[in-house]
Amino acid sequence: MEQDFQLEPWLMELNRKLLEAFAGRVLFIGHIGSWVRGEAGPESDIDVNVVMETLSGEDIQTYHQIIKGMPFREKACGCLVSKDELTAWPRHELFHFIKGCRVLYGSLDHLVDEPTPLELIDYLKITASAMTHYTRHRMIYSPDLKAEVHDLKMAYKSSFFVFQVWAYLTDHQFLLTKKEMLEYLDDDLDIQILKSSLEWERLTTDREDRPLDYFKNLSCWAGRMLLRAEDARKSIS
Repeated sequence: MEQDFQLEPWLMELNRKLLEAFAGRVLFIGHIGSWVRGEAGPESDIDVNVVMETLSGEDIQTYHQIIKGMPFREKACGCLVSKDELTAWPRHELFHFIKGCRVLYGSLDHLVDEPTPLELIDYLKITASAMTHYTRHRMIYSPDLKAEVHDLKMAYKSSFFVFQVWAYLTDHQFLLTKKEMLEYLDDDLDIQILKSSLEWERLTTDREDRPLDYFKNLSCWAGRMLLRAEDARKSIS
Protein backbone atom coordinates (compact mmCIF):
# COMPACT_ATOMS: atom_id res chain seq x y z
CA MET A 1 0.00 0.00 0.00
CA GLU A 2 1.22 3.50 -0.88
CA GLN A 3 0.57 4.77 2.64
CA ASP A 4 3.08 2.22 3.99
CA PHE A 5 5.97 3.81 2.11
CA GLN A 6 8.57 5.55 4.27
CA LEU A 7 11.42 7.37 2.56
CA GLU A 8 14.15 7.24 5.20
CA PRO A 9 14.08 3.46 5.81
CA TRP A 10 13.97 2.94 2.04
CA LEU A 11 17.06 5.07 1.50
CA MET A 12 18.90 3.43 4.39
CA GLU A 13 18.13 -0.02 2.99
CA LEU A 14 19.36 0.90 -0.49
CA ASN A 15 22.47 2.49 0.99
CA ARG A 16 23.23 -0.65 3.00
CA LYS A 17 22.74 -2.96 0.02
CA LEU A 18 24.96 -0.87 -2.24
CA LEU A 19 27.81 -0.66 0.27
CA GLU A 20 27.57 -4.40 0.89
CA ALA A 21 27.44 -5.42 -2.77
CA PHE A 22 30.20 -3.05 -3.90
CA ALA A 23 32.36 -3.11 -0.78
CA GLY A 24 35.17 -0.56 -0.91
CA ARG A 25 34.24 0.67 -4.39
CA VAL A 26 31.41 3.12 -3.74
CA LEU A 27 32.65 6.71 -3.69
CA PHE A 28 29.38 8.58 -3.44
CA ILE A 29 25.65 8.07 -2.99
CA GLY A 30 23.38 11.10 -3.29
CA HIS A 31 19.65 11.73 -3.29
CA ILE A 32 18.18 14.46 -5.52
CA GLY A 33 14.80 15.57 -6.79
CA SER A 34 11.34 16.32 -5.46
CA TRP A 35 11.69 14.27 -2.26
CA VAL A 36 14.73 16.32 -1.26
CA ARG A 37 12.82 19.53 -1.99
CA GLY A 38 9.84 18.40 0.07
CA GLU A 39 7.66 18.53 -3.04
CA ALA A 40 7.10 14.84 -3.77
CA GLY A 41 3.70 13.62 -4.90
CA PRO A 42 2.22 10.15 -5.37
CA GLU A 43 3.94 9.69 -8.73
CA SER A 44 7.35 11.06 -7.71
CA ASP A 45 10.48 8.99 -8.31
CA ILE A 46 13.22 8.56 -5.75
CA ASP A 47 16.32 9.76 -7.59
CA VAL A 48 19.55 8.28 -6.24
CA ASN A 49 22.87 8.86 -7.98
CA VAL A 50 25.78 6.51 -7.34
CA VAL A 51 29.45 7.04 -8.21
CA MET A 52 31.77 4.02 -8.24
CA GLU A 53 35.55 3.76 -8.41
CA THR A 54 35.14 1.52 -11.49
CA LEU A 55 32.09 0.12 -13.23
CA SER A 56 31.51 -2.99 -15.34
CA GLY A 57 28.53 -4.47 -17.11
CA GLU A 58 28.28 -7.03 -14.30
CA ASP A 59 28.10 -4.18 -11.77
CA ILE A 60 25.18 -2.65 -13.64
CA GLN A 61 23.39 -5.99 -13.57
CA THR A 62 24.10 -6.31 -9.83
CA TYR A 63 22.58 -2.86 -9.29
CA HIS A 64 19.55 -4.00 -11.28
CA GLN A 65 19.12 -6.96 -8.96
CA ILE A 66 19.41 -4.71 -5.90
CA ILE A 67 16.69 -2.42 -7.22
CA LYS A 68 14.58 -5.42 -8.20
CA GLY A 69 14.69 -6.59 -4.58
CA MET A 70 13.72 -3.23 -3.09
CA PRO A 71 10.18 -2.55 -1.85
CA PHE A 72 8.35 0.00 -3.99
CA ARG A 73 10.93 -0.67 -6.71
CA GLU A 74 8.74 1.26 -9.18
CA LYS A 75 9.76 4.46 -7.41
CA ALA A 76 13.50 3.90 -7.92
CA CYS A 77 15.32 6.15 -10.36
CA GLY A 78 18.72 7.78 -10.78
CA CYS A 79 22.12 7.27 -12.33
CA LEU A 80 25.06 4.91 -11.86
CA VAL A 81 28.48 6.06 -13.11
CA SER A 82 32.16 5.45 -12.60
CA LYS A 83 34.53 8.10 -11.29
CA ASP A 84 36.11 8.55 -14.73
CA GLU A 85 32.70 8.83 -16.41
CA LEU A 86 31.64 11.52 -13.95
CA THR A 87 34.85 13.43 -14.59
CA ALA A 88 34.20 13.30 -18.33
CA TRP A 89 30.51 14.23 -18.01
CA PRO A 90 29.51 17.63 -19.48
CA ARG A 91 29.64 19.86 -16.42
CA HIS A 92 26.70 22.00 -17.50
CA GLU A 93 24.56 18.90 -16.82
CA LEU A 94 25.91 18.44 -13.28
CA PHE A 95 24.70 21.69 -11.68
CA HIS A 96 21.52 20.29 -10.11
CA PHE A 97 23.30 17.10 -9.07
CA ILE A 98 25.98 19.06 -7.23
CA LYS A 99 23.83 21.83 -5.76
CA GLY A 100 20.57 20.07 -5.01
CA CYS A 101 21.96 16.82 -3.67
CA ARG A 102 21.46 15.29 -0.23
CA VAL A 103 24.57 13.26 0.54
CA LEU A 104 23.87 9.73 1.74
CA TYR A 105 27.42 8.44 1.56
CA GLY A 106 30.85 9.78 0.68
CA SER A 107 31.61 13.13 -0.89
CA LEU A 108 31.85 14.80 -4.28
CA ASP A 109 35.00 16.64 -3.19
CA HIS A 110 37.87 15.84 -5.55
CA LEU A 111 35.46 14.01 -7.88
CA VAL A 112 33.97 16.88 -9.87
CA ASP A 113 34.23 20.67 -9.99
CA GLU A 114 31.23 22.97 -10.08
CA PRO A 115 30.27 24.23 -13.54
CA THR A 116 31.76 27.58 -14.50
CA PRO A 117 29.53 30.54 -15.42
CA LEU A 118 30.10 29.85 -19.11
CA GLU A 119 29.13 26.21 -18.62
CA LEU A 120 25.94 27.32 -16.85
CA ILE A 121 25.21 29.56 -19.81
CA ASP A 122 25.68 26.53 -22.06
CA TYR A 123 23.02 24.73 -20.03
CA LEU A 124 20.60 27.64 -20.40
CA LYS A 125 21.19 27.98 -24.13
CA ILE A 126 20.93 24.25 -24.87
CA THR A 127 17.73 23.87 -22.84
CA ALA A 128 16.09 27.09 -24.04
CA SER A 129 16.93 26.51 -27.69
CA ALA A 130 15.48 22.99 -27.54
CA MET A 131 12.27 24.34 -25.99
CA THR A 132 12.07 27.11 -28.55
CA HIS A 133 12.40 24.70 -31.45
CA TYR A 134 10.01 22.17 -29.94
CA THR A 135 7.18 24.60 -29.19
CA ARG A 136 7.41 26.46 -32.49
CA HIS A 137 7.62 23.28 -34.51
CA ARG A 138 4.42 22.10 -32.86
CA MET A 139 2.70 25.47 -33.28
CA ILE A 140 3.46 25.56 -37.00
CA TYR A 141 3.02 21.95 -38.02
CA SER A 142 0.64 20.33 -35.56
CA PRO A 143 -2.82 19.50 -36.96
CA ASP A 144 -4.36 19.59 -33.46
CA LEU A 145 -2.74 21.58 -30.63
CA LYS A 146 -5.53 20.60 -28.26
CA ALA A 147 -4.48 16.97 -28.55
CA GLU A 148 -0.81 17.81 -28.06
CA VAL A 149 -0.87 20.52 -25.37
CA HIS A 150 -0.64 17.94 -22.57
CA ASP A 151 2.71 16.84 -24.00
CA LEU A 152 4.16 20.15 -22.75
CA LYS A 153 4.20 18.88 -19.17
CA MET A 154 7.91 18.03 -19.08
CA ALA A 155 8.89 21.25 -20.83
CA TYR A 156 7.00 23.31 -18.28
CA LYS A 157 8.48 21.20 -15.49
CA SER A 158 11.97 21.91 -16.85
CA SER A 159 11.41 25.65 -16.45
CA PHE A 160 12.08 25.35 -12.71
CA PHE A 161 15.53 23.88 -13.35
CA VAL A 162 16.25 26.67 -15.82
CA PHE A 163 15.24 29.24 -13.20
CA GLN A 164 17.53 27.57 -10.66
CA VAL A 165 20.51 27.99 -12.97
CA TRP A 166 19.51 31.54 -13.92
CA ALA A 167 19.14 32.65 -10.28
CA TYR A 168 22.51 31.17 -9.40
CA LEU A 169 24.19 32.67 -12.44
CA THR A 170 22.79 36.17 -11.94
CA ASP A 171 22.43 36.47 -8.15
CA HIS A 172 24.60 33.62 -6.80
CA GLN A 173 21.58 32.11 -5.08
CA PHE A 174 20.68 28.44 -5.16
CA LEU A 175 16.95 28.23 -4.51
CA LEU A 176 16.07 24.65 -3.66
CA THR A 177 12.26 24.77 -3.73
CA LYS A 178 9.63 26.04 -6.15
CA LYS A 179 8.09 28.13 -3.36
CA GLU A 180 11.40 29.93 -2.90
CA MET A 181 11.62 30.43 -6.65
CA LEU A 182 8.13 31.95 -6.90
CA GLU A 183 9.08 34.44 -4.19
CA TYR A 184 12.28 35.27 -6.06
CA LEU A 185 10.82 35.83 -9.54
CA ASP A 186 9.51 39.29 -10.39
CA ASP A 187 8.79 39.01 -14.10
CA ASP A 188 5.16 38.29 -15.05
CA LEU A 189 5.93 35.74 -17.76
CA ASP A 190 8.48 33.94 -15.59
CA ILE A 191 5.92 33.67 -12.80
CA GLN A 192 3.22 32.50 -15.19
CA ILE A 193 5.42 29.75 -16.60
CA LEU A 194 6.40 28.44 -13.16
CA LYS A 195 2.84 28.63 -11.86
CA SER A 196 1.61 26.69 -14.88
CA SER A 197 4.11 23.98 -14.01
CA LEU A 198 3.10 23.93 -10.35
CA GLU A 199 -0.62 23.79 -11.13
CA TRP A 200 -0.36 21.50 -14.16
CA GLU A 201 -2.77 18.80 -13.00
CA ARG A 202 -5.43 21.35 -12.02
CA LEU A 203 -5.20 23.11 -15.38
CA THR A 204 -6.24 20.21 -17.62
CA THR A 205 -9.51 21.81 -18.72
CA ASP A 206 -7.90 25.21 -19.16
CA ARG A 207 -5.21 23.72 -21.41
CA GLU A 208 -7.83 22.09 -23.58
CA ASP A 209 -9.75 25.37 -23.83
CA ARG A 210 -6.64 27.47 -24.58
CA PRO A 211 -3.94 25.17 -26.02
CA LEU A 212 -2.43 27.85 -28.22
CA ASP A 213 -1.80 30.09 -25.20
CA TYR A 214 0.23 27.40 -23.47
CA PHE A 215 2.36 26.91 -26.56
CA LYS A 216 2.79 30.64 -27.15
CA ASN A 217 3.71 31.40 -23.55
CA LEU A 218 6.34 28.68 -23.39
CA SER A 219 7.68 29.58 -26.83
CA CYS A 220 8.06 33.26 -25.97
CA TRP A 221 9.60 32.48 -22.59
CA ALA A 222 12.09 29.99 -24.02
CA GLY A 223 13.13 32.37 -26.80
CA ARG A 224 13.62 35.15 -24.29
CA MET A 225 15.65 32.91 -21.99
CA LEU A 226 17.87 32.05 -24.92
CA LEU A 227 18.53 35.77 -25.46
CA ARG A 228 19.12 36.32 -21.74
CA ALA A 229 21.74 33.59 -21.80
CA GLU A 230 23.44 35.14 -24.80
CA ASP A 231 23.52 38.54 -23.08
CA ALA A 232 25.06 36.90 -20.03
CA ARG A 233 27.69 35.28 -22.21
CA LYS A 234 28.56 38.63 -23.79
CA SER A 235 28.88 40.26 -20.38
CA ILE A 236 31.44 37.64 -19.36
CA SER A 237 33.43 37.60 -22.62
